Amino acid sequence: MSKRSHIAGRGISKKHSTVTDSAAQVIGVLRKLPDVKRIAPGQIKQSQKKGGKKFLTLVHTNAGLEMIVTGNSVQKVTVFTENSKKVAAALLKSKDLQPFTITERERRPGI
Repeated sequence: MSKRSHIAGRGISKKHSTVTDSAAQVIGVLRKLPDVKRIAPGQIKQSQKKGGKKFLTLVHTNAGLEMIVTGNSVQKVTVFTENSKKVAAALLKSKDLQPFTITERERRPGI
């Protein structure tokens, strides 16, 4: 079972404040970005995968980004921003996220 911690502060949703270690790494990078308006951690689900590989899937939506962070557990994190491409580019360039395999995809209904 992965370690979990709580986060709080400006721009963090108060409904869910528990994050996995992998999600905490990603959120640490997001908090430094000026284009991020709010971060909303979601449910945590146990992963069936074994091993130390970490994955980050960036899904572009109308509200910003929905991220699926996979390590020992899986957690969705919603990022509210008006410029999801710029935020995604910053995540891809971040040295703090080098242990992650990062992929991107679109999901924008109605466009």
